Amino acid sequence: MNFFQFRWIWALVFSLGLMVTGCGGVDNTTEDTVTEPDIEATDSAETADSETADADDTAEGKEDADTEAQTSELTPAPEGTFAASIQAVLMTSFPEQTGFDVELVACPEDVTLESGEPFVCEIQATDGFVTSVDVVTDPETETFDWTTKGLDIRGLEKAIATGMLENMELAGKVDCGLGETKNPFREEAVGSAFECAFTAENGDDQTINVVVNDEEGNVTWNVE
Repeated sequence: MNFFQFRWIWALVFSLGLMVTGCGGVDNTTEDTVTEPDIEATDSAETADSETADADDTAEGKEDADTEAQTSELTPAPEGTFAASIQAVLMTSFPEQTGFDVELVACPEDVTLESGEPFVCEIQATDGFVTSVDVVTDPETETFDWTTKGLDIRGLEKAIATGMLENMELAGKVDCGLGETKNPFREEAVGSAFECAFTAENGDDQTINVVVNDEEGNVTWNVE
């Protein structure tokens, strides 16, 4: 493993597991659950405010429409199916493991416990994003495991910030390129690499190189 010399401090290399995982038991039982100039000035100000408000409403409406359209594409499996029992567990286990509340979960209606075949469920978070999880069942124990399809980029950013502070005594923020997207889980191929920008409070900014090591979400990062 190569270490890169950077000024007066050495590069740090960490390995992190960033694929969020969880497990659950399978339960097939379900439950139902004034002067003229002043007037003109006022009218102009009100018109400007109205136009600004309309523009804001249009932008918010577009965002809400995009989220609603994305949500409307998800169709949860009906009550009484095996898939519905998986959905019920994910409704609670996903927030527990990731910190994101769930609005709805949609799993394929035709999945069965006996097949043991892996499948994918879609999760609509209350934060306004849709993400996927891989599900693998164990017919013998009647349990299942799930894993997020993608690295927890927000978790990576926090881990890097903590590492920089604890090991380099540099406080700052990390940006790994999520941009405006609300989905913190980003799919990255094993062996791929990407950069994160570290903006230090003292102005000593750094570029962080991140390499995806395996399918379990372990990554290695170091200071350029």
